[in-house]
Amino acid sequence: MSGSHPVEVFEGHYRALERSLVERVLSSVGSGKAAPPVIVAAGRPQLERLAGLLSLESPGGVLTGVRLFPGFPQFASWAGHSPCRPVRPTAADMCSFALEAMRDLESGEPFHNLMSSASTAFSLSQLFERLLDRGIDSSAYVVASQTTRSGATPTERSVGKIFERYEALRRVAYPDTHDSVMSSLAASGRKERRGAALIYGYYDLNPGQRRLIRAMHSSGWELDFFTPLQASSEWAAGIGIRTRALIEELGCSARTRVDSSTPMSELGQFAESRLLGRTAAVPGGLELVECSGRLGQARAVLRQIEALGSERGIAMDSIAVVERTEASRSALAALAWHEGFPVNCPLEAPLADLPVSRLILGVLSMPDEDYHYTVLRSLAMTGCLTAGADPVPGGIDRIVEATGVRFGEAEWLALEGDDDAESGKLARLAGLISGLHRALPRSAPAREHLAVLEEHLGGMLLEPEMAGAVIAAEAMRSPRPVGTGELRAVLESHLRNTSIELRPADRRGFRILAPETVRGTLHRAVIVTGLEEGVFPEAVREDPRLSPDLRQKLQLTSPENRMAEETFLFRQVLEAASERVCLVFEKSDAMGSTKQRSLFLDMLDDPASGAGRLARRAPVGTAESLVGGSGPAQTAAAMALEGRVTRDRPFMARALDAETARLSATPFDEYDGCLGAGAVTPPARLSATALEDYAKCPFLYLVKHVWKLKERPGTSVAAEPDLRLRGRLLHRVIATILTTRGAAGASPGRVREVLEESCAAMRVEQALGSPALLECFIERQVRLTVGFLESIRHVPGDYTRSEVELEGTLGKVAMTGRLDLILTGPDGGCLVLDLKTGKPKDKAASRRLTLSGHLFQIPVYYALARQAGLGPRGAGYLYVARGLEWGGQPIFEGDEMDRLVDASAGWAERYRDLIAECYFPPLPGDKQVCRRCCYGALCRKTPGDRLSWRARDDDRARALRGEPGTEEGGDD
Repeated sequence: MSGSHPVEVFEGHYRALERSLVERVLSSVGSGKAAPPVIVAAGRPQLERLAGLLSLESPGGVLTGVRLFPGFPQFASWAGHSPCRPVRPTAADMCSFALEAMRDLESGEPFHNLMSSASTAFSLSQLFERLLDRGIDSSAYVVASQTTRSGATPTERSVGKIFERYEALRRVAYPDTHDSVMSSLAASGRKERRGAALIYGYYDLNPGQRRLIRAMHSSGWELDFFTPLQASSEWAAGIGIRTRALIEELGCSARTRVDSSTPMSELGQFAESRLLGRTAAVPGGLELVECSGRLGQARAVLRQIEALGSERGIAMDSIAVVERTEASRSALAALAWHEGFPVNCPLEAPLADLPVSRLILGVLSMPDEDYHYTVLRSLAMTGCLTAGADPVPGGIDRIVEATGVRFGEAEWLALEGDDDAESGKLARLAGLISGLHRALPRSAPAREHLAVLEEHLGGMLLEPEMAGAVIAAEAMRSPRPVGTGELRAVLESHLRNTSIELRPADRRGFRILAPETVRGTLHRAVIVTGLEEGVFPEAVREDPRLSPDLRQKLQLTSPENRMAEETFLFRQVLEAASERVCLVFEKSDAMGSTKQRSLFLDMLDDPASGAGRLARRAPVGTAESLVGGSGPAQTAAAMALEGRVTRDRPFMARALDAETARLSATPFDEYDGCLGAGAVTPPARLSATALEDYAKCPFLYLVKHVWKLKERPGTSVAAEPDLRLRGRLLHRVIATILTTRGAAGASPGRVREVLEESCAAMRVEQALGSPALLECFIERQVRLTVGFLESIRHVPGDYTRSEVELEGTLGKVAMTGRLDLILTGPDGGCLVLDLKTGKPKDKAASRRLTLSGHLFQIPVYYALARQAGLGPRGAGYLYVARGLEWGGQPIFEGDEMDRLVDASAGWAERYRDLIAECYFPPLPGDKQVCRRCCYGALCRKTPGDRLSWRARDDDRARALRGEPGTEEGGDD
């Protein structure tokens, strides 16, 4: 590379890096031998920190000529002399581009049946924008998909086709996006600005950033990297490998450790040691707070901020709160503004939450709803209508009752001459809506629609100017013609994904930052939330549109590296605090379902380390979460808790009694589901599943087997059906194959044939929402099923029967059951097998859970088979799991099986007696039950620890849970 300069790398933690960078800048500016350097930081908060340090250290507080950029797109725009600032497509145009791109799909191609779905289009556009942000354009996607080991799948080919068309439309409407200005500078042969660039805070550059840096280096830029990831550290094994390779490729002149004279903070060192598995004493500035629900979490944060000020004298603008999710950040900002806490974060809300937005969407949908009175009533309830067309919602109901008219444009218009004032308003409202739809063009670019819409809404709204403020025609650049239905879908995407600022940020207040933006900054105190399993570290969610091979080709984060990235990120979060760190753990959600602690919290708060545990703050209780503020709602709630509430209505008195009883430390009572003997007729025969449900939680038994409530079916597009449907499907497929041809006859073709037939019969495509996702699902299940059948191919014997219905007893309890499979061996003896599609349990765990009264299927089925004269010699669970051989399956025979039956009989009699007493309190056997339960709103188990209060004083609860080994029950 002629004329290129060697790259110098500075490695160390942020405090050392920033000191080294400041010294380098001051030296460069002071020498006057070259133009001042530019600084490219990994985010605006890092840039603000550096700018403050440079101003403090430089003479007079000003550094003439030094330019600072919060990222590579802004730098590329300046270096390439771009006349425009980089912008991002609006949500409306993203949806519009994807809808147009999907029109090119032919019948039978994946996503063809969803080509008019705005939600699918917007989801695809979000995927494309994420790829483009990483410097992966449609041509790179297509090449990568074609060069995977198995070639592009039908889904990947369709996604590539849509991506190419989407990018072409986007390029015309948005020529100066963040990715395009970077690509333009990287590929440009024209002369651009050159000089020295200090790259600060990056340690894992994406493909687009790496291309830009190569181009800068080859065109004469002097590059220095200041990175928080040391090449020799334990973190570097799975992070930043490509970036280090790039630096070596450019010619690394030196790697300098800059932290020898600047030690990392005590909190950062502690996190570094514990997260890498080393022992470290807990520092004094670290503490833990527990709470329940999102509101409880927000309340805990505000209480901590208050305590940091009163006890430590820490000003609010020196406090950062780290929130992982956008929903949590919004909830905290809203509560802070409501409670009067200064917060350096604007109070925002989606445009769709505004009443005028609901009115606009309702007006556009009116023809499709055939002017139904319920839609008209919802428009009247927005409070946005002009005085001449604002019928009272109750008046609409009265008109419907009097006239019998429920829907129809002409029917409402006919009320114009009615003497009733409300009828006249209703007719005028219907007329205004009708006139609007007649004026809208049948097909035109969105901007033309919006101009008509804004004009007609002006005569309908109490504040006409609100229409233009919400519609924002400049947010829709797409020139393609759309109809009214698609206009509504695109406009809804805009309203749901565009926020309005209700109050500006207060620079005197505390900051709310994502983990990725807090790293590299410095605050006296940092409060970290989201320390629950699946939040931080973030759960790896596989995108069914991208295979693992394709993800690797596109250089996207792999599941194997994700944990290392999240752990290093968490260390950087704790490093951002100079004095105090407060960790907030949400132990249960608002419905009382228990949450698991983050792995990070377990690593920091490990009693086995022998180096002390985290200091605990008093947990935030439910009452404080709800009534801890001073607003009208909290004041009213506090009065109710004190009993100062009107009791003259039976409902109010009964409700207060229920709440008082629920929160008292007394045995479980009628408000918990203890109904009393005779309230419910017990079943004549129990099943193994019913006994296991009772063992998991008696209230769960009440909901499923007495009230017989069904879970609400899911409506979203998913990569797999829900666990129950998947379990039933694999049961059917495997039983069919084994009892017809046996494991030896299970070719991939045969397995696919049975799978496709079973999926059609069980309507799996409707559950997934897409034929493309069905094909992906079938491909995965064929591999799983073939692998499982291969593992049992050499087991001697024949699978003679399946789905055998039997009745009998377990001890003194009348039982019924259905046997999944019977394997008859060469000696004539048989094994009773229960197919399982969930996470495998080994033999020891299955034995322990059976002896403790949590697993019942194999003892019940074994007992019934023996009573039916089938002569079983054993029973067991047969897990459909990849790589699990027959020897690893939990199979029990002989005396051991008899011992399991005897133990299970005792538990079954105990459960039967309690069921007969109608004893159904919310008493989960372990935390996993609540996490998976869909009925938390019924049992009202919050606050999280109230169940332990009540169980301590309840003799039946102690008897039920007093035995050892109350681990998770068996789930398919």
